Amino acid sequence: MWCAQMRKEIVSHSEKDILSGCIGLMSEVYQRMINYLDFIGVDLNELPEEERPDFYFSYFEIVQELFLMKTTHSGGTSTMEKCMELGVDCGENVEFKHNEYEPDYY
Repeated sequence: MWCAQMRKEIVSHSEKDILSGCIGLMSEVYQRMINYLDFIGVDLNELPEEERPDFYFSYFEIVQELFLMKTTHSGGTSTMEKCMELGVDCGENVEFKHNEYEPDYY
């Protein structure tokens, strides 16, 4: 009974902020992977471009997985509408791509 009286609504972020945060987390995981590869001696600058661990996800894929997965609205039309609602182009890719630079260490 005491817990029910103390329960308050937890304020969360908007869906736009959640999408941005998710992409930020994906980018951070990618960067940490790049740093690990550097740590174990893999020089990505010496690899042919097709062998570099670059990843591309469309906003369509991210929005569908993050917001509509396992719902009755997980089809293409609903995903495109959700992308429009979030202000992103469903055909545009988010790139996680290695550029020639010295990696940052955490």
